[in-house]
Amino acid sequence: MIILNIKEIILKDLRESLYNKTILIVIILPIIASLFFTIISQPQIEKKFKVGIIETEEQGLTVYFSDRIQNFQSFIYTDINKGIKDIKSAKIDCLIICKKHDDYTVYIDRKDPVTYLFLKDSIEDILMSYLHIKPDINLKIISLNNLKLRTSFLPIWITITMTMIGILVISGNLAEEKDNRTLAALLITPINESDIIIGKALFGLFLSFITVIIMCVLNGVIPKNLLNLLSFTWLIVSASICFTSIGLIIGVLAESQSAARSLGTIIYFPLLFPALIYNLSEFTRKLAGFFPSYYLYIGIEKIMYYNHTGLEMIILPLYSMFLFTVAYIIFKRMIRHNEL
Repeated sequence: MIILNIKEIILKDLRESLYNKTILIVIILPIIASLFFTIISQPQIEKKFKVGIIETEEQGLTVYFSDRIQNFQSFIYTDINKGIKDIKSAKIDCLIICKKHDDYTVYIDRKDPVTYLFLKDSIEDILMSYLHIKPDINLKIISLNNLKLRTSFLPIWITITMTMIGILVISGNLAEEKDNRTLAALLITPINESDIIIGKALFGLFLSFITVIIMCVLNGVIPKNLLNLLSFTWLIVSASICFTSIGLIIGVLAESQSAARSLGTIIYFPLLFPALIYNLSEFTRKLAGFFPSYYLYIGIEKIMYYNHTGLEMIILPLYSMFLFTVAYIIFKRMIRHNEL
């Protein structure tokens, strides 16, 4: 009976969403936008670039980076393969190999096009400054982690879309049912409050999951192995429950649908923004660590670009469990006091 009740709630919400222009816009526009390069990236400010250096003679270039070049942190390497591996796993941003006085090879991570272009130009200028003149040096630039431009921004679009669905769509959906007294009608049927909130959460999960799958398929991004697929699924499910729970809290507390939309918008941008600018400086990185959207964004990046995961696989589910518990308690309290 419980499963049937939850199923009916999900189907009802799906039917209503087909006639809701706001929901269609929230889902369709990011899908279309993910196929085009429409975000203008700003150069990274105050970022500490990590540079690996291999020198055959005395460590003159390493000392030059340490003493003269700001925003660059140098590391001494002896193994080229180790340096390339560290670039691919995002431990360093580039690797400079000094074969002789005027012969250099530079490997650069190309995941972020703006960072790649900045490093490409900067390294060349730094080497010329290091040699005191502008010689006809043999400088070879090799890019690693090459991605299609649209693919490099897919984690951003997934994060934006999932946050928007959970906070704006779900909150508005629940508030609309309060306005139309649909929620009150459901509560006098055999469907109880637990069925309703679980059904709403699963509806948000379904909506987010389908949207993300469509975006990945259209952009040709499929996890390469089973472990990555399971990790990606775990991340999407956790994030969906997290943002849907925030939407449910907003929908329950808002006095009307318009109030829910306004409150959702106020919460949406501050929640999303730190995740998108986390790489600007050490301060923004620490600030982003307080927001669940950061762990979704960084988690997708790690799976998609580097084929590994981190603490986000634990932290994001913890956010989800906490927020869903809060949403459930508030929902039951409002029903108990006949405030819905």
